[in-house]
Amino acid sequence: MVIVLGLVLAGCSPIKEEVERVPSPDGAVDAVVIRVNAGATVSFYYDVYVVPAGSRAAGREVADFYGLYSTDGWAEGVRPVWVEEGALQLVFEKARQGNLRQRSVKVAGRRIQLECNGSVDLPDADNRCTKSADPALDNPVVRGRSLDVAS
Repeated sequence: MVIVLGLVLAGCSPIKEEVERVPSPDGAVDAVVIRVNAGATVSFYYDVYVVPAGSRAAGREVADFYGLYSTDGWAEGVRPVWVEEGALQLVFEKARQGNLRQRSVKVAGRRIQLECNGSVDLPDADNRCTKSADPALDNPVVRGRSLDVAS
């Protein structure tokens, strides 16, 4: 009975998989995207981490997304783009939920500013992302500002 219960519980655990790792321009820091598969009845979750180069994604994620989709259907993930040495943009088309957990992080002695660039149906409730109306879309556009906010 204990073995069966253990197998059932193990089968219910979400599967986490690193799907993208993008090094910073100087190679000292990596932006890492982890896809979380919680089961067949829900969309993927995506957690984004900023870590020293080559390190595993650990600690608190800097952003998380749920239910990513595009105008033409479901999209596959969020794409980290280094727009300059200390600025990371998290690019996606649309998401049911998107949360920028930290606007700025210090990693490997560097301050990294973070920004969301995409449309979110249910924007972050604690207002960590700035929301502005976009007449081309039916929902708000979330654009996190690059602020010097200590994390």
